[in-house]
Amino acid sequence: MNQIAMSPPSTRQAGELHAATSLCSLQIVETLGVDRIDEPVTVGVPFPKGRISRNACLGLVSPMGQSMPLQWTGLAYWSDGSVQWALLDFLASVPAYSELTFNLEQFETSPRSQERGFLTVQPQGDQLCISTGVATFYIHTRDFKPLDQVLLEGKRCLADTGSRMTLTGEDGTRYHPCITRWQVTAHGPIRATVRMHGMFRHGRTVVAHFLAQLNFFAGKGLMEMRFTLHNPRAAHHPGGLWDLGDPGSILFEDLSWYLPVSAPRICWNVSPGEPMRTLQGAGTIEVYQDSSGGPNWRSRNHVNRHGEVRQTFAGYRVLINGEVFEEGKRATPTVVLEGDAGWMSGAIEQFWQNFPTALEVTGENITFRLFPHQYADVYELQGGEQKTQTVFIEFGGTNTSSRPLEWIHDRLVPQCSPDWHASTQAIPYLVPRRQDKNVHYLALIDSAIEGDSTFFDRREIIDEYGWRHFGDLY
Repeated sequence: MNQIAMSPPSTRQAGELHAATSLCSLQIVETLGVDRIDEPVTVGVPFPKGRISRNACLGLVSPMGQSMPLQWTGLAYWSDGSVQWALLDFLASVPAYSELTFNLEQFETSPRSQERGFLTVQPQGDQLCISTGVATFYIHTRDFKPLDQVLLEGKRCLADTGSRMTLTGEDGTRYHPCITRWQVTAHGPIRATVRMHGMFRHGRTVVAHFLAQLNFFAGKGLMEMRFTLHNPRAAHHPGGLWDLGDPGSILFEDLSWYLPVSAPRICWNVSPGEPMRTLQGAGTIEVYQDSSGGPNWRSRNHVNRHGEVRQTFAGYRVLINGEVFEEGKRATPTVVLEGDAGWMSGAIEQFWQNFPTALEVTGENITFRLFPHQYADVYELQGGEQKTQTVFIEFGGTNTSSRPLEWIHDRLVPQCSPDWHASTQAIPYLVPRRQDKNVHYLALIDSAIEGDSTFFDRREIIDEYGWRHFGDLY
């Protein structure tokens, strides 16, 4: 059954609270060199046993001493029912190359519960309408597109039809995603989240399942889509082996999301901080990452079911109107499309690390290829295997200047102090480094994160990148 599950009334407006008790500090360091303006931040924070109740009133104070809207939800609880871990959501503004400290506080009383304000979620027939105060997103609840329409300033900035996600099988069959159930899993003053389960099918044939989590943020024309492709079949494991080529695998040649946008001006770059280049008038831009671009990009780590490495060149290529314009090692591209009705920016998180990946733009649409057909082989998803990738898009009206989504390539990560983490005992036996007497253990840890043989250096040895391997440890 489809349902709307609202967050518990555990969120409060910091500006309306009083009698505050300081809990902990959240330090944020900006390292990308890009000014962050109201960037969505999500972080888990631990608490000591008995300190925070399920209905506690928490607030956040900026480095300038100003109260900030905060959304929080309990994730885990102590045996007495108090909160052990909480998930915090807020919007952070941090200048480039700066370090700021935000304070988390608990309040005794509040005149009224936190209001959701202009972040609303309303079912409308076969659609969900999500309004952020800046943009209105319409999502279909039967066919996963995932967007039906986007309105800015009351005007349409995305075509009613044409947005679609398609999985193309090994034989060229196109499978379309149908939603089997959906749920609003979060709805607070900062973030609303819609989770959709479904399957790719052609007629009565089902080839794969999917899970999509769509995040929307108050006061922003931003949507984050975390998309998981899942093979529900059982692997056969002949001879007890997990080799590729298992009969339970599925083979496909492309998985892409097509988004129609009318934009005569295309701006793009391949790395954050680089100047945005512009393509005027009719034309196409394609950024395709074929391999990691590292020294061992043809590692045997990437063999297919036939024992072959099918990567064909080191790194990425940028094609303009079908001709090679630029080549490089590791791309983290961002695109901006500008038109009379406003602008749209798009990017795929961890673009080069999850190769093969492609981002294509024309004056009429943008295509996010999570598994691009440009790869010189088909993809094999083993029985029980799943892969999650994240796409960001942001819309702006004619009253705001365009902003490239460069920040998604290096998200802000708030950090509590080691002393706070240790004092909560949420992770047993955890102590700050300066108090740790196990010098041999510390030396072992240091060897993994410092020097010439770190986890990052070892990852390069066998090229632990690509959609199947990125995130694994050598």
